[in-house]
Amino acid sequence: MKFKKLFAVCAIVAVAFALSGCFGSQKPTRYYTVVLPSAGASVDKTYPVRLLVKKATIDPAYRRNNIVYRESPYDFMFYNYSSWATRPEYLIEQAVSLRVEQVGLFQYVENTPTAKPDYELSLHVIAVEEIDGDKGREAHLAMNISFRKAESDGDLWSKRFDSRKSYDGDDMREFATAISQLLENYTNTALQEIQKILETVSQSKE
Repeated sequence: MKFKKLFAVCAIVAVAFALSGCFGSQKPTRYYTVVLPSAGASVDKTYPVRLLVKKATIDPAYRRNNIVYRESPYDFMFYNYSSWATRPEYLIEQAVSLRVEQVGLFQYVENTPTAKPDYELSLHVIAVEEIDGDKGREAHLAMNISFRKAESDGDLWSKRFDSRKSYDGDDMREFATAISQLLENYTNTALQEIQKILETVSQSKE
């Protein structure tokens, strides 16, 4: 009889846990992306060359969908319910490719080559994270952008970018917006510098 009562109690507890799991509220995971606004104006001259935007790379610690945040140089943590829509280097690659295409500096812009490219644009993400410190919340994006002639060993242009942008509140959409704004600044600077190189190359052929 005692065993029957014990069994009944255990069954009730098990059902209670099951129901709490079914009806208990769980915080939903939110997903974020990187978006550059449409380019305001295109360049005056389009060069009849083909650009390959190579597959972006990223430092191993950031090779994940979860958004990274840090409270000190020694911390490295991840949000459980705030995630990139896909790996951040892919989002950055897509955003940069679209901006380069919109500007119209190159006649052809491709991520997957359909013909032999004339030039290659390489992107390497060093850090993409939220910094929670004495200055409040900051978005941090560090990356290298390099431009070279296809099948060449040396870069025609290369630059490391590393900046932070503060934002208010704890809405992760503000974080994603800040990262997007940093990337827009980097991309615009890169395109301005690359345009000068293309002008020099074009003049040398005349």
